[in-house]
Amino acid sequence: MTIFLLLPSALFAQIADGARARIDAEAGTTVNVRREPAVRSGNIVAAARAGDAVVILESADRGRHVWYRLSGPNGRYEGWVRGDLVAGPLADGGGAGGISVGDLVPVTPSSPMGQDPGETISGGDDTVQAAIPGAADAPATAPATNWPPFADRTDWTRNLPDLHEPVAVCAQTSSAQPARVLTAFSMARGLVNVLVRDSSLRDWDCIVRLTGGTPLRYDPLTSSGLLHSDRTNPTYLPAQNGRPEDNPCFEVEPFVPEGSGLPAGWILHPTCN
Repeated sequence: MTIFLLLPSALFAQIADGARARIDAEAGTTVNVRREPAVRSGNIVAAARAGDAVVILESADRGRHVWYRLSGPNGRYEGWVRGDLVAGPLADGGGAGGISVGDLVPVTPSSPMGQDPGETISGGDDTVQAAIPGAADAPATAPATNWPPFADRTDWTRNLPDLHEPVAVCAQTSSAQPARVLTAFSMARGLVNVLVRDSSLRDWDCIVRLTGGTPLRYDPLTSSGLLHSDRTNPTYLPAQNGRPEDNPCFEVEPFVPEGSGLPAGWILHPTCN
């Protein structure tokens, strides 16, 4: 009896050079486009939107994933995208159909920064900078609710004033944006542990320095019950993804760091439990 070993990259039919395809991600999200088919600091050159029609230029097998070098709509970008985030080939005239919507609160899409999930990342400083859309010309709006002081809270956000910078780094590391933070807490030796859920509803364990920089670890959490936390706990969306749209199942609290005057993100308090 012959036994065939199916490698992860073989689970997806490889798309031929010159074929049309689309970015396969949750509606309203973005995917990192990279200079090289590898996960490393400073390697992001653009952001592709979910559903973008693209043309495959070449492919490269990197073990766990096939990567595609592709060209975006009207040549808006060119670079490498991980194969599980590309669907095709498309028939001529095919568009961005069949995109499903996850249970993440919709937000205004924008370009992310950071590293792809699914690989352990060693230390070093990430040279990619995150932009906050509209932050320069939009002052923080007054919250509709009189939120308690952070020191009086009993959930994980009581520590957000001290941890919001490393928390944002971990959220921005995801290739499937927008990513939200489920919880964060301090560890020994100046480290912070952040649990992230990306727009594909995959969960990630991120360890980063309190001072920020490239995460020391960004690992997938594969146990199905590992992050079934209390659904009454708030989650956090860093500001680089834009302000969340109105949603009847959440009250949105702007998080404005002391002395900033501008929101660094939004705390989402669930109301539909």
